[in-house]
Amino acid sequence: MRLPPVLGMVLLVMAATPVSSQSSFPADTIAIVKTEETPPNVEIAIALSEATPLPDVRTIVVGRNDEFADSLASGVLQADKPLLLVPGEGAVPEDLRAEIQRLGPERAILLGGTAAIAAEVEAELAAMGLATERRAGGSRFETAIAIATQDAPEADTIILSRAFPAPGATDPTQAFADTLAAAGMSADSGWPVLLTETERLTASTRDYLATSGATRVEIIGGTAAIGQAVEDELVAMGMAVERLAGPSRAATAVAIADKRGAADADEVAQVILVQGQEQTSWAGGYAAAAHSALFDAPIVLASTDTLPQETIDFLAGNGARWAQEGTGVRLTCVTVPSLCEEARLALGLPPSQ
Repeated sequence: MRLPPVLGMVLLVMAATPVSSQSSFPADTIAIVKTEETPPNVEIAIALSEATPLPDVRTIVVGRNDEFADSLASGVLQADKPLLLVPGEGAVPEDLRAEIQRLGPERAILLGGTAAIAAEVEAELAAMGLATERRAGGSRFETAIAIATQDAPEADTIILSRAFPAPGATDPTQAFADTLAAAGMSADSGWPVLLTETERLTASTRDYLATSGATRVEIIGGTAAIGQAVEDELVAMGMAVERLAGPSRAATAVAIADKRGAADADEVAQVILVQGQEQTSWAGGYAAAAHSALFDAPIVLASTDTLPQETIDFLAGNGARWAQEGTGVRLTCVTVPSLCEEARLALGLPPSQ
């Protein structure tokens, strides 16, 4: 889609304008990242929790801050619980302790076994007055199954995502790129995320599907992510199968938004922009799931230092309507401010000062 001349001109001016060391935005935008340097994962999750006013938080979900494997399937837990991140070993950071105290939960669900989150971390959370329990298995596949079994046993639909990058790939983000937007859909729908290898349906996942009450599977990503043989096996099991995919991770995120009822930004009141290309971008995507569900806001992706055309097209689809519809939060950015501003302009929102 060709950008409107005015929007194209504004984007060029913005690109030539230095971003201040501490950016601020109008009230229509929640900026999780305040500078052009992305903060640590622990801080990103805290900021998203602070920006997500869940009512009466009784339970928090706790994942490891430097490894995404056990958080891949965390979305379904976040319908009414925030995801917070902790170091796998050592002390719970003071700012995280403060956020837990602010929320006032009674329970913490830890993702993964003691190899992921050490017993000493669990003991420290328990000393804060939290009853602790784990969702864990022998691998990321079994951890996802444990979440589905205990937290979404009645789900009739399963979201199926890849568990690993392609063999020999040099891009580790392949393993989580497609599930960044799917986490919000999982939290919103109550559909759990299960994982599979690319070329075959992983045995433990197949066994769970065979004994669960699920009748539908939403495959996330194209055949390079989850091969046709997996889809064929699901169909042979009697599953109704739909594939949510596009030619890129940004396009797949738009396909997921469409599944949630938003072909473009004209269909929703708020959008979430997360980074989709960096090695640590999983934290912002997964921790945004509760925010996505609470505000019925689809998640779309940025790509390192730009917005992909698929994301621009989705945002610009609202025809600048939001700029004429009064106040309210329209955009939550889990990206650096320059990308956030690019998204604001694509939405037709007025330039920030």
